[in-house]
Amino acid sequence: MWQLSQFDILYPNDALVRLALRGTAAYQFSWFDAHMWADAEYYGLARLISEGFSHGRLYGTVRVHDPFRQTNPDVLFGSRHCWDSSQPDMEE
Repeated sequence: MWQLSQFDILYPNDALVRLALRGTAAYQFSWFDAHMWADAEYYGLARLISEGFSHGRLYGTVRVHDPFRQTNPDVLFGSRHCWDSSQPDMEE
């Protein structure tokens, strides 16, 4: 069972907002898209899964994957999926 406490909460700060502003200028992102990208860039996330960006494009250090264009979930999530009950749970 998933619990909210399993996930880190990533809070915005002034550096992240400045990065989002740069994203609007450099990539012509909307304000909302700029924040999604800036969160991923700032916190070192390699992938951003969204249909709102150009599929496969690298923005800074973040590669975008459109989940509606991918037919193979292994490309996005690796070989173990949260919905695959045939594989044992990962140990902590």
